[in-house]
Amino acid sequence: MNKVVFVSYPKSGRTWMRYIFHLLGCKVKFTHAGQGTSFSQREPGVGFSAVDLSVLGEKNIFMYRNPLDTAVSMFFQIHKHDAVSFWGKGMIQYCRMAWNKNSPPSNIDEFVLHPVWGVENICRYNQAWLEYFKDKPDNLVINYEEATSDLAGVVKKLSNTIGLHGVDAENIAKQSDFKSMKKLELKGKSKDLRLYGQKKGDPDTMKVRRGIIRGYRDYLSEKTIVSAEKIADKYHFTI
Repeated sequence: MNKVVFVSYPKSGRTWMRYIFHLLGCKVKFTHAGQGTSFSQREPGVGFSAVDLSVLGEKNIFMYRNPLDTAVSMFFQIHKHDAVSFWGKGMIQYCRMAWNKNSPPSNIDEFVLHPVWGVENICRYNQAWLEYFKDKPDNLVINYEEATSDLAGVVKKLSNTIGLHGVDAENIAKQSDFKSMKKLELKGKSKDLRLYGQKKGDPDTMKVRRGIIRGYRDYLSEKTIVSAEKIADKYHFTI
């Protein structure tokens, strides 16, 4: 069993947390618990059904993010990076998705409202994991917005959960703030940190893309946002 496991839906901030753990010198197992975007992790186009307890370790950390920001970021992940594998390694799976009408929409408004790729699947996933961890105080639940507003505080929570003491949380936070992460990725790829680098001068191809809270407003129509709000409200999330 892994000692420390970090669970999150794709595009919820785990690249950021991966770098923090790198700075802390701590080995952590990262998992999307069956909802990753690569064909090696799941059958793409299949929505969330239930929490997968088999992925958990001795200590567990769950991170979530505003579901509409997550969905928009997921759109760019799918269409700027994973589309290559859809047409290459995953040709059979891609055809199956198309047959089942579950292929990822190329229109961003349609994507975020899609029941498998968009807000609803993200909400179902996050709600289920939050419910699971609700009465398990030895584990840690954090969210992206909290890390954005108080990164040093989140670093302290992370270090306490994994049993690291005497950590200079302020210094770690300074080294791993969003601007520092983006600067690091602009230097080029990093296999260890899962950074892509920028391709063809397009900032949307970067892993560390924008990190703006409610940045979805720059991409979506007001009608789409209202529809997404209604979906999120069913699962008790605010966007």
